Amino acid sequence: PGQPFAEVLMPSGSGQAVAIARVEVLENFEEMPFCETAVAEPPMLGTLAEDGNLQLDAAGASCRYRVRETSDATECLEGSWVVVTGSSNALLMWNTLLMMLAPSEAGDQRTGRFGGAHLLDVVIEDGVIIHYATVRSWLDTCEQSTAHGAVNETACRMTYAETLNTAPAHSPKRIRLTMFLSFYWARTGTALDLIETNQAWAAAKVNLLVQVV
Repeated sequence: PGQPFAEVLMPSGSGQAVAIARVEVLENFEEMPFCETAVAEPPMLGTLAEDGNLQLDAAGASCRYRVRETSDATECLEGSWVVVTGSSNALLMWNTLLMMLAPSEAGDQRTGRFGGAHLLDVVIEDGVIIHYATVRSWLDTCEQSTAHGAVNETACRMTYAETLNTAPAHSPKRIRLTMFLSFYWARTGTALDLIETNQAWAAAKVNLLVQVV
């Protein structure tokens, strides 16, 4: 916070007003140690630095998160299966990760990427999408009508299983990203059951991201 260098005052209801002020920028940010992330509650409170990263306060000690580039994320996730369940915000996170791991295909408007699918299943190898499958949202068998799940959850589970089984087999160089549209916890439970019983990717390390409200 600071005093404004310039400002424009306007009567209420007359439009937007603008103020310009100096904000103190953190120095020596790169000298901060990396935060410990393998904990139940990673640190989240902190201050925005000039480079767009955060200096976080963890247990009284300042720290920072490591900024990952595409090569780092690929090396970290190779051979793993990243599963995302949730609604619109989860889909945005899934898409962000997809575009990071396959940047050359970021502009490709594939079916269901930004809506219109109950399930999206992608396999990436060497930065290229080698498999892309969806279950479209118009399919009544996967409708989520109540918090307890649809009455046809069994039929939906079969449809999901058939789609997931079309993916190429696991290998140490492949990364799998799967998005389950999940408005309620019941559908997330279905997703976890299907991942656990999928034999073709049984050797993969599974990373789960859940956003259900």
